[in-house]
Amino acid sequence: MDTKNNILKAISNPVRLEILEFLCKQPCCVTLTNEQIKISQPNLSQHLKLMKDSGIIDSKKEKNKRCYFVVDSEKVKELILLLERLADASEDYLNSKEEEEQ
Repeated sequence: MDTKNNILKAISNPVRLEILEFLCKQPCCVTLTNEQIKISQPNLSQHLKLMKDSGIIDSKKEKNKRCYFVVDSEKVKELILLLERLADASEDYLNSKEEEEQ
């Protein structure tokens, strides 16, 4: 259970979720990830560290660059789909409540 909590905590931030979606497509070095995500490099590094500590991503050094990759992209994709379904269900519920009130 603790692992699931760590993973959910790691992706609970919209920026980290965006990073995760980006890294699911391809492994990438910090510089290219930073060009895509458009936050400060120190901020990106903090997000990447938290995600790495949670076990979602890992890194390897390639020459003078640090490249990050998703450890198990299929599990992450399943988790993202689950979260999207939960968000849709929640939105449907809220919409039905609004309709009932009218």
